Parts: sequence; structure tokens; C-alpha cells
Amino acid sequence: MKIRKQELIITIGFFVLGVAILVLMPYQVSPRYFTANNTSGVRMATTTFPTLTAWLIIISSGLYLLGIGVRCIQAKMAGQEIAFENGKRMYLIPVIAVAVGIFIYVFLLRILGFIIDTMIFTALIGLYLKSSKLEIVISSLVIPIAAYFIFGLMYVNLPSGILPF
Repeated sequence: MKIRKQELIITIGFFVLGVAILVLMPYQVSPRYFTANNTSGVRMATTTFPTLTAWLIIISSGLYLLGIGVRCIQAKMAGQEIAFENGKRMYLIPVIAVAVGIFIYVFLLRILGFIIDTMIFTALIGLYLKSSKLEIVISSLVIPIAAYFIFGLMYVNLPSGILPF
């Protein structure tokens, strides 16, 4: 039985990313409550979505790792050799770069604020993907500002950081 190293590393990376989001993100967003639906009166914490996202990443990557483990146990019980297949390392570099970028983004969110941090992150991703300068400028301005106002309409207070609002 062959297991691709890159598959295993990416899955472990997503598991670690889920744990990082679970640990860091709820503390980046103020734990306030907002009414999700005015007619039903349901109240949700602003940390609900990041926490659910983190758990979804952890559970899905954990199940995938469990599947790899079950396949390894079945192969051992059948007397098969388990070998790691080397894939192209080029695929790991973008995954690691994005994971590190997301970790830094989450870490700096409260310090710089949502708008500035998202502008920098979007611009860096655009540069990494070799987008045109116009696309980078437009996406770096439009995405953070639009997202900030959309979350404001849902009464979710995003970190303002060094900005006065």
C-alpha cells in the first residue's frame, strides 16, 4: 500500500490550521451577542461562526487521517508493505505559504484591525498568484471594505485595530 506524503502532510496541516483557528479566532472577535432573526429572537455569539468553522476543519481532517490510519491497519493485517510515495514538492509550497499567511493574518487581526489586515493579506495573495496590479488594488480595497459593512449589517463587530471606527 502506498501513501502519498503530500496527502498526509496537507491533511495534518489542515488539522493544525483548524486547531489554530479554534484557539486564536474566538479571541480576535469580541464575544458579543446579536439577534440572528428579529422575529424569532434567536441570539448568537459573534464567535459562533469561527468556532464552527474550526471544528468543521478539525473533524473533516481528523476523519481523513482516521481513514488513512484504517487503510494502514488493513494493509498491515493483510501482510502488505506500507510505503510512502514521494509526490512533487512543488504542491506543498503553496499550501504551506497560505497556511502561514492565514496564521499571521489571524495573529495580526486584533492589532491592525480587520480592514487593514485583510487589505494586506489580499494584496499579498494577489502578488503570490501573480495577478495584475489593477486586480490587486481593486480586490484589496473592495473585499475588506465590503465585508466590513456586510458584517456591520449583521451586527458583528470586527476588530478595528488602529483605525478609529
